[in-house]
Amino acid sequence: MKEILLPQGDEARKKKARSLRIKRKIAGAAVFALAVVAIACLIGVLIVVILLQTGEREHARDTLLYILTGAFAGGSVLFALAAFGVGLMEQRIREAELDYLERLCGEDCFYVGDGTVAQFGEKELYIRSESEQYKKPKIHVPYGDIRFHSVCTRKKPREKGKWSVVLEMPARYVMKRGDAPKAFIETDGKERLYRILQARGLVLHGEQPPRKDEPCRNTQYPAKIKLLLPDDKKRRRNLIMIGISILVLLAGILVAFLWQEMTLLGAVLCVLGAVFIVRGVSGFLHAKGMLALGEMGLYWKESGEAVADKIFLKWEVIEHIRYETIKDKRYLAVVCAFGTYHLPDIDGAENAIRSLRPELLT
Repeated sequence: MKEILLPQGDEARKKKARSLRIKRKIAGAAVFALAVVAIACLIGVLIVVILLQTGEREHARDTLLYILTGAFAGGSVLFALAAFGVGLMEQRIREAELDYLERLCGEDCFYVGDGTVAQFGEKELYIRSESEQYKKPKIHVPYGDIRFHSVCTRKKPREKGKWSVVLEMPARYVMKRGDAPKAFIETDGKERLYRILQARGLVLHGEQPPRKDEPCRNTQYPAKIKLLLPDDKKRRRNLIMIGISILVLLAGILVAFLWQEMTLLGAVLCVLGAVFIVRGVSGFLHAKGMLALGEMGLYWKESGEAVADKIFLKWEVIEHIRYETIKDKRYLAVVCAFGTYHLPDIDGAENAIRSLRPELLT
């Protein structure tokens, strides 16, 4: 990400911050507007189809309606793609804005929460509000009590991922209550942060981020063993969707063949039924968790297709693996230096891990 230069003077800096905020809001509004227009075009297609099946048959009228059908269908695709593209642009603007606001607080400041920054002093770390007018005392943490971890969060079994720095410190600095002896605070991994850590003489443990001059790698890591955990609840829900969609498909076929003047409407029902059948089948097939083990690491995917519910951990970042019971439920605890991941207990997981990395089991 390219850093935005800080203008000279407070007013110019505030004006630039307002400009970035306005750009982000405009981009967000544009995404919403484009999505609404795409949906409106889909509704327009359905309305035009209904009009084609009603009223008197006239060549000029039918030609116009067919033109509108194509226009609405093409518009829905075009505006949907535009919404996706503007959404990516909004994300880049948001990242640039957050980085700019961090540097307004100071070149040694980094967000560690909503409106909260960590500032790297000469001998200790300060955790404070980003607002200068906020009078709450700062939290002071000596560097001797902090351990810095370099972490790459991977959502797929591959080399590419998102880099961050996790700050491990005694919980008493940031938590008034709680049984946890340690607290973990995460901030985005940036060249500016790496330079500051090096300048302060602070050691960054764990997997090291690639240098700027290194080529970008995206190696895929195949699995040797895959263990599945079916999600019966989601499967039942998708079976219901498939059943209803089959009824819609059959209704479309009956309408198309029994009422010749409603052929187009029947075709639309058939298409909708087929689409939701495919969606239901896809949901049914994905309604299972998966634990995959390979030469390079461990991959866990929750039931469903959400990207946030996937994690790939290299063996080198895992300290040990053990079983833990939480509220009468048994979990596979994957312990890393920067935190512990609790995965559901799957039959065969212990034997699979023992066959590949027996030294990690405790």
